[in-house]
Amino acid sequence: MRSSYPEEITDKTQILAIQILIGGLVLSAVFYAVIVLVFMMPGVVQNVSEADSSSALNYTYLTFFTIVLTVVVIPLSYKLFNSNLSKISESGEAIVQIRTAYVLKFAAIEGVALLGLTIMILAATDLQIDENPLIWLNALPFLWLLLTSITQFPTAERIKQLYTEYSAV
Repeated sequence: MRSSYPEEITDKTQILAIQILIGGLVLSAVFYAVIVLVFMMPGVVQNVSEADSSSALNYTYLTFFTIVLTVVVIPLSYKLFNSNLSKISESGEAIVQIRTAYVLKFAAIEGVALLGLTIMILAATDLQIDENPLIWLNALPFLWLLLTSITQFPTAERIKQLYTEYSAV
């Protein structure tokens, strides 16, 4: 590893700003997931009439759409991340590229996660969640977001590592 880094890479304020941005993206999905879980609790949603349940959305198709979108968006988010990091140079813009890369990656995954959670809350309000267990697959993008945030959260060491790796290219 390098013994010295540009000041912007080691600036605690810059690192904290990146952590706040990513933490906000992840926490918004976590709070929304808690709301979804509350809606799924027994007795929270009142029974719907026969007429209402017959007009329910086809949650199997929506779940399939979410999974396909997840399979497309996750690799795309990593491609955007790497593409943005490849723009790092010694010109003093490295921290901006790193911040942008993190935001693009986490925002793309968060978008699909919120879609999946929205489908789950709609299914819960239509009382379809118990009838169609495939609806639970909509939680996969949210779980991926949590896993990504745990394993790739921007720390000072990770930012230095990214700078070292991509500024040498």
